[in-house]
Amino acid sequence: MNEIRKTQNEKRNTKETIGNVYRVSRIASCVLSQLGFTLIELLVVIALTGILSTIGLVNYMDFNRSQVVNQASKKIVQELRFAQNMAQTNKKEGTDCDTLKNYSVNFSGNTYTINRLCFSSLPNVTPTPSLIKTDSVTAVTLTGFTYVEFPVLRQAPTTIGGNTMTVTGYNKTRTIIVDPGGTIKIVEE
Repeated sequence: MNEIRKTQNEKRNTKETIGNVYRVSRIASCVLSQLGFTLIELLVVIALTGILSTIGLVNYMDFNRSQVVNQASKKIVQELRFAQNMAQTNKKEGTDCDTLKNYSVNFSGNTYTINRLCFSSLPNVTPTPSLIKTDSVTAVTLTGFTYVEFPVLRQAPTTIGGNTMTVTGYNKTRTIIVDPGGTIKIVEE
């Protein structure tokens, strides 16, 4: 009888053990299935990453293009201020200049030159401009004044083609203004 009870207890223990193993394996499979991602979840994440990357790239390209126009405008203003400063301080840049008349900046397309005009103390010598610098700006279009002259000793500047220059590129525009008082500034549009 003891043996029968032992056998019955062993059967019951075996059934309980099998039941526990079954329950544990079901819980483990549920937990393991929750550890991964479904295909739909992965596709949603990939799509969102692609959309955000595209938006970021477009904004970066727009910023870069805007900076090209900004830098070209700043470069032109810097060169105009250089010529203005040289004229205002009566700097002659070289030994072949007896009396300085002016510094000028000439624009042709995207290229500009900075010249100085001096008078000689020698008789019958016609003053001719001396080239100081030639440079250009790229990826933009320049429209407006083609010539700016800065006379010596803080006299009012002279412009040909109006007193504004528009720098345009990549659908971005900046306007450079040289006012009669000599102020040079950039205006965003």
